[in-house]
Amino acid sequence: QAQQAQQARQAQQAQQAQQAAEAPPPASAPALALAQESSTANAVKLSSLQAELLDAEASRRALEGQLGAAVSKAAELDAELDAVKASLSASEEHVAAASREVQMQEARSASLSSDLEVAKREAIAARQAEAQATEQVRRAEERAWAQAQQQQQQQ
Repeated sequence: QAQQAQQARQAQQAQQAQQAAEAPPPASAPALALAQESSTANAVKLSSLQAELLDAEASRRALEGQLGAAVSKAAELDAELDAVKASLSASEEHVAAASREVQMQEARSASLSSDLEVAKREAIAARQAEAQATEQVRRAEERAWAQAQQQQQQQ
């Protein structure tokens, strides 16, 4: 675009030079002065428009740079977001595995508690059976001793 503007300026300047060369001699000095003022004003306007065009082109390039930087930053953030999502997914899987492990341990603990209660009842029953057996042995010994005493007295 800047090159097109330059070419347009050159073409306009060449046309102005040709028109000046083909123009009939001025009729009077005031008409010449007026034409020169108009030409000068037009040259100033053209110069101002060219400066505006250059500023607009520079602004466009700056905005393109900013857009490129924003697109790059968005891509970085998108990649970072993907990494965070992957990490979160892995963490969720780890939590789920830990939860399953806790459930298995709780089930094992409940099973062991049940086994412990059965073992306690069996131990109590065994102690009671032992106590009964001890009592029966004691009674049997007492009877045997009493019979032995009776037999000795009878002899």
